[in-house]
Amino acid sequence: MVEDVLRVIDLRAEFRSARGPVKAVDGVSFSLQPGRTLALVGESGSGKSATALAIPRLLPDPPGRVTGGQVLLRGRDLLELDPDEMPRVRGREIAMVFQEPASALNPVMTVGDQVAESVRTHRRPGGPVRAAVIEALARAGVPAPEKRLRQYPHELSGGLKQRVLIAIALACGPSVLIADEPTTALDVTVQARILDLLAYLGRRLGLALLLITHDLGVVARTAERVAVMYAGRVVETAPVGRFFRSPLHPYSRGLLEAARMTRDDTGSFRVIDGAVPDLADLPSGCRFHPRCAVARLRAACAGPPPPAREAGPGHTVECWYPGEAAVGRAWAGCARAPAGPRPAAAEVNSRSAGL
Repeated sequence: MVEDVLRVIDLRAEFRSARGPVKAVDGVSFSLQPGRTLALVGESGSGKSATALAIPRLLPDPPGRVTGGQVLLRGRDLLELDPDEMPRVRGREIAMVFQEPASALNPVMTVGDQVAESVRTHRRPGGPVRAAVIEALARAGVPAPEKRLRQYPHELSGGLKQRVLIAIALACGPSVLIADEPTTALDVTVQARILDLLAYLGRRLGLALLLITHDLGVVARTAERVAVMYAGRVVETAPVGRFFRSPLHPYSRGLLEAARMTRDDTGSFRVIDGAVPDLADLPSGCRFHPRCAVARLRAACAGPPPPAREAGPGHTVECWYPGEAAVGRAWAGCARAPAGPRPAAAEVNSRSAGL
């Protein structure tokens, strides 16, 4: 049994607004193990990035704040630490790679200075900073790292900028890495290289990786487990192979059908009707029921919220009728696929429709 490096238990976070609290993260739980990747997926507005920012306590306050739960890093609850202690945890024990590297890097500082800033913050003074910076850049796959020290972000390609962000994140040897859409705006070839790099570093360094993405092709290529998030909650968690073979939540099945660009009997692409609900005015019962074809046949879906239930080893789902398919344009042909080996990334069309 592999010990958990990070356990997130019933995490809750919200943003204050004129219309009341916006519950971006509402009872999220999952765990991370060394050398393994958990992919957190869902549509825009599901709460993925808010979850990522809440874990290392980076939500902007105001208007955001963590309102409950636990974030246990090797048994220590980060939410109970004094605010002055958190800067020592970020970077040294838990690090983050943000999306849009052009925005995350400082345009008026050289690459070397930006990596060195992380090294100086978390290492003892007087150490060989330059050597540590070169080592971090080389580990992240940056070619000719000695040359890059003197360059500015605008002199680098998008892929190299992302590698510099990875170098900054890993410079001080954290045990947990959160990657929030790390391949956004990169072309397919560069995207594949970055994903392969993260997977390699995860195995080599024993990193526990939380990968936030909307691309199910990325999930198939990179992760061992997947957690599907909808309207602030994790509605299904499963091993990747089981998820692609037998998704149980109607929302999970809808994401897979949309990502595969499959068509129904009328020739139209299968889509999930409607949109993510307003997090300041959530529906009753199961939050997905206004968009769910199964719920249209079941009055219970609008009643009490469904509890999380075990559906197999490492597989949980929040649904009153897991695995049930309904007849209709959105779900026609969405019954469980037969058991088989884990799909290759190429089998999952990464050109997602509205994800």
